[in-house]
Amino acid sequence: MTTATVKTPEQIEQEMIQTRESITEKVTSLENQVVGTVRTAADTLTDTVDAVKSLVTEAPEAVRQAATAVTATLKDTFNVSGHVLRHPWATVTGAVGLGCLVGWFTSRSPAVSQTIDKNVKTTVDRPTLPPAPPAEHKPGVVDEMMAMMGDKVRDLARTALDSVSTALNELIREEIPHLITKI
Repeated sequence: MTTATVKTPEQIEQEMIQTRESITEKVTSLENQVVGTVRTAADTLTDTVDAVKSLVTEAPEAVRQAATAVTATLKDTFNVSGHVLRHPWATVTGAVGLGCLVGWFTSRSPAVSQTIDKNVKTTVDRPTLPPAPPAEHKPGVVDEMMAMMGDKVRDLARTALDSVSTALNELIREEIPHLITKI
C-alpha cells in the first residue's frame, strides 16, 4: 500500500462525522418534504370537507330559490288574464281561430265524408258489386279516446271563449268611457 491511501484514525473519524452530518441533513430534508406533503394533503382534505359542508348548507336554499323562480315563471306563463290584457287583439284572433278549428273538427260527420266519396267519379270503370251489408261498428278504444278528446276540446274552447268574452267585456267597460271623454 501507498502512503496516500493509508488514512489516519483521525481522518477516518473526520470522514465518519462528515458522512453522519450529510446523512442527517438528507434525512432532515426528506422529513421536511414528507411533513410538507402531509400538510398539503391535510389542507386539501380540510378544504374539500369545508366545500361539501358549504354545499350541503347552501343547496336547499338554492333549490328553494330555483323553485320560486320556476313557480313565478309558470304563473306568468299560464296567466290567461294577463295575456288577454297585454295582447287583447291577438287573444281575440286566437280564440276565433281555435273556435273555427274546434267547430270544423267537431261538426264533421262520417255521413258527410261518405257522401263526398260517393260523388267523386273515378276514371277507371270498375264492375259494380252489390253493396255489402253494413257491419256492426262497435266503438273501440281509439274511438272512445277521440270522443273524450272531443269533449275536452269543446270544454277548452268554451273556457277560452268565456275568458275572451269576459276580457272583452271588461275592456269595453273600461275603455269606452275613456274614449267618450277624449271625444
